[in-house]
Amino acid sequence: MSRRKLTVDRYKEIERLLAAGRGVREITRALKCSRRLVRQVRDGLHGPPDQPRSAADPLWMAQVNWSEIVHDLGLGHPLKFLWEEKAQSLTTYLELLEAVLPQVPPVPAGGGDRPGLRTRRARRG
Repeated sequence: MSRRKLTVDRYKEIERLLAAGRGVREITRALKCSRRLVRQVRDGLHGPPDQPRSAADPLWMAQVNWSEIVHDLGLGHPLKFLWEEKAQSLTTYLELLEAVLPQVPPVPAGGGDRPGLRTRRARRG
């Protein structure tokens, strides 16, 4: 059985039936959805589908000193070394890289004196 997407109309119908005092099983039979979904809507664990979900940052992101990392990247220190010194006990290198990339502009291909994230270029040979 394929999974049906929760639409705004179905969500509002579940809320309407709950407000009318209908039972969970009665709503699931009428709308052909799971009891789990109806309970989540009833308990406020499942918000409306038209609102974006907020993803909480992982715990390690609150424990990293981001201003120090961005400053050191601006000085030209490789991210790999910063991870080893400041965040290796908290997270993996890949997770740190994925968190830093959107925040720091890359250095242009010619190098330059612009602060940013230095990435390795592939060698040909």
